[in-house]
Amino acid sequence: MKSVQFHLFGIETRVHPSFVGLLLYYAYQCAHFNQPLWVGVIGMLCLFMSVLIHELGHALMLRLFGSGPCIKITIHAIGGHVVRCAPCNERLSAAGKIAVAFAGPLAGFCFAIVAYILMISSKTDVLLLTATNLVIMNVVLSLSNLLPTIPLDGGRMMEALINGILGRTLVSIFLVTLISSTTAMGAFSLSWAFLDPVTTGMVGLIVLVNVMRIFLDI
Repeated sequence: MKSVQFHLFGIETRVHPSFVGLLLYYAYQCAHFNQPLWVGVIGMLCLFMSVLIHELGHALMLRLFGSGPCIKITIHAIGGHVVRCAPCNERLSAAGKIAVAFAGPLAGFCFAIVAYILMISSKTDVLLLTATNLVIMNVVLSLSNLLPTIPLDGGRMMEALINGILGRTLVSIFLVTLISSTTAMGAFSLSWAFLDPVTTGMVGLIVLVNVMRIFLDI
């Protein structure tokens, strides 16, 4: 299965085939809770829109800082990310990196406000369900991404702030690793306590990234 590609505001956007796996997950959820399949389809589409808006926030902020055609958005089963060339990344100051990282959650919060207005004015069940999903997903996605753990946006902001103050030294690397790893383990413990397998799996990947940073220095 090939990726679906299109351009949005001149930015190349790719939807990885793994994203289709979310349709299976929502189908399972619908069957488990005895809901019609269209409810799951709406959920998947709302998640796609939420992730796309989030990543678009990063991409457009990068454009404001001078990045060009190198910017690419990829959406996959565990979220999405924005790719840019090394020179574009290197010329960003600490403040620039913080602004780019915060642009994703900010776009999500703004989209949630629009969806909330749509929710309170909706006159059909389908529109109400769609708007409600968008509000919840964008708020949760934005808030969770502000956690100070890498590779989340909050972790990138924390790393840029510490490196901006201390420079990239052994002390700054230690502080970033300590804060990021502690936050990741705390989030993993919390998700495990609430017995949410999907969230636990997602946070487990974040823990793995932090373990790799410690032992492989990535």
